[in-house]
Formats: sequence, structure tokens, C-alpha cells
Amino acid sequence: MCYILILVAFLTTRDCFSQIQTDIEGYYDLVSKTQKKNGEVYGYTGSLQIKRIAKNKHVIVIYACKGAPSYNSGVLIDTVEYNTDNIICTCTCDSSCKIQIRFKGNKAFVEHNAGDYNFSCGFGHGVVATGTYKKSGKAVRKLIDPQSGEEIK
Repeated sequence: MCYILILVAFLTTRDCFSQIQTDIEGYYDLVSKTQKKNGEVYGYTGSLQIKRIAKNKHVIVIYACKGAPSYNSGVLIDTVEYNTDNIICTCTCDSSCKIQIRFKGNKAFVEHNAGDYNFSCGFGHGVVATGTYKKSGKAVRKLIDPQSGEEIK
């Protein structure tokens, strides 16, 4: 009896780790330390919007802002397939740009790689989107450009 329970526990655990997370759609906020001084925000802020548009296809909107004093920022919008355990975003404006997003629970782990981080992936000077983004909302009815506030169609 004991051997059967151990086998069932092993198979259940193995299946949990081998499945991809299917509920990735939603709004995510960058988890980072910021500090306010004299009305200025120092430190990185950012967001991630993910909207499912087909079975394995999603629109991704990544926003990152470097904070005071420059407030350099950028937005990357990409349509990607999600049928493995991660998403790879690229940018036609920068062939060295690669942003990988992995999901676990209510978090997205973003890794931003580029040949030169000065204006990489179409972002502002020195802006990097790497970090942990925590899910803050589920239903994405409209994708919004974080810089202009306009709906992305």
C-alpha cells in the first residue's frame, strides 16, 4: 500500500512540473523598489499586459521606465505563440533583442537580453525590462499603450 501511494505522489508531482501554465492572460506589475524624493520617483517601474487572441497566440505589451532623473522608458509590443513553458519576444528594430518570459504561479519572470542596452529593443537609453512581474489583474479587455494611453488594436 505504501509503495502505491509513493508512486501516485511521484506521478502527480511529475505531471505538475511538466505542464505549461495556461492562464497567463492578464496584467502584471514589475516588483521593484522605488523611492520618492521631492515628487520624483527613483527606480524602475514597469508593466506587462498579455491578451490571448487565439488558442496558443497572445499579444504581449512590455513597458519599462528607468525612473528619475531621466525617466527613460520604452514599450515593446509583440504577437507571440505560447505552447512551451516560456515566451520569446523579439523586435524588428533590434536584431539582438530577445526578451524571454517564464511563468510560475501569479508571476512572470522577464529576462531582457541585447547586444547593446543603449536603446535596445526600441526602449529608451539604458532601459532594461528584466525583473519579476506580479499578476495584478486577470481579464484583459483592451490593450493600452502605457506611454500614450491609447488602445492598441
